[in-house]
Amino acid sequence: MRTSLLVIAYDGLASQLAGSLLATNVFLILHMRVDPFLNKHLNEFQRLVLISQWLTIFGGIMFLLKDYMNDLLEVNITKQMQHERNFVAAILIFVNIFAAFLYPIYRIILAILLRLSVTPKIYCKNNLAVMYTCSSTW
Repeated sequence: MRTSLLVIAYDGLASQLAGSLLATNVFLILHMRVDPFLNKHLNEFQRLVLISQWLTIFGGIMFLLKDYMNDLLEVNITKQMQHERNFVAAILIFVNIFAAFLYPIYRIILAILLRLSVTPKIYCKNNLAVMYTCSSTW
């Protein structure tokens, strides 16, 4: 929702990316101060997703800046420059895939540990929702 409003609020790719980066910074700082989830792991995973979103937007700004500089200096793109660009794009894709699949993988590992009767320590914030977040049965 917050990033879709930037399409209406800003005209042009550079201003949309800058607004997205600013909005992501604000929400990342708010998330770190508030910890909106009762479960510590959900807070950590949400923080990871916000950081990966920030890295993706920052990478988009770097791609845009590089294109602007190449156009300004009238530089022909060499194979080396294209390989560097592909490498950075691959890193950004990996970071997003990692952030997207980390929590489901964590839940699968937790289910396997519970099936093997290994009880992990679950974090409980302010003793709220003890039966939900602190019990060993999920």
